[in-house]
Amino acid sequence: MSAVVDGLFAGNAADAELIRICAEHPLRIDAINEPGADCEDGNPLWVAYTESRDAISDAEPATMAGILAKCRAAKYEARGLAPEDDPEGSMAATWAWDIMNDLLFLYGDAEPHAMTNGASDT
Repeated sequence: MSAVVDGLFAGNAADAELIRICAEHPLRIDAINEPGADCEDGNPLWVAYTESRDAISDAEPATMAGILAKCRAAKYEARGLAPEDDPEGSMAATWAWDIMNDLLFLYGDAEPHAMTNGASDT
């Protein structure tokens, strides 16, 4: 693990796993974006990508470091799209909404993931 990633763990034990997954996520995006990469359910690279994508989606950060890690993953997720793709409606857009709710929750203003993409969970 890099010194940067190690530094992110310091004092943020509650989000250590999220921070680790977010730090690895760009590598998984790069792997599936390689020419000739197979984005099928049986491909281990695709499975690894979807596992980290889903873990990040399900995460409810408890620290600012966790929120920042999720922000970095969302930014890389948006950059991993094909140039002609709009991040609107992508996982990156979903995470942006989640991050807003995560910040509000961290500071006592909302329930975590109370709303997703503008639609109430209730």
